[in-house]
Amino acid sequence: MENLLQKTKAKRDEEEAAQAKLKQSIEDEEKRLREIKEKFVENNYSVKAENIRMQDFIIERVLDHSPEHKSINLLGHMRYDPSDNKMIVIFSKSEFKDQDTHDLFTLDKIARNGVRFTEQYFHNSEFRKFYVNWPRNMSTVQANVIYPASEKLIAKYSAQKYSVVRETAAIYNDVVAPHYI
Repeated sequence: MENLLQKTKAKRDEEEAAQAKLKQSIEDEEKRLREIKEKFVENNYSVKAENIRMQDFIIERVLDHSPEHKSINLLGHMRYDPSDNKMIVIFSKSEFKDQDTHDLFTLDKIARNGVRFTEQYFHNSEFRKFYVNWPRNMSTVQANVIYPASEKLIAKYSAQKYSVVRETAAIYNDVVAPHYI
């Protein structure tokens, strides 16, 4: 019976220690956010670059994504921003740098660098497409931040709908030409 009481007390002590640790981490985060808010007000409601952290960015919606450009545009706001300014973050794959590609594909380094095909996801008589494991230093992503973002900028970086109009000579003569004459 006494052994069971000791185990129960030890378990309770562990839980209290975990709760105290969690409470302390919450207090530390609240303190950090208070300090950032104070700096925010001191800096005339503008966010300094060193204060922008992705864990403070709250995503509201995806504005656009482009597989061709390997990018995604996100709209959100900063958690600690009392002015409710909007922020656009554009993530895109960075370009290949000449020196990196030269170093990567020298014959004696290909195997050492770990470049290998992992899965084929398309093929026909001539072409094949593979997923490739790539060295970490070659797969960087850049983030462009627009803050504060106006409604005009939000519209600019949102998905656009395009229409193709096939203009015939008759349409040109009846609709377009009268506006230019």
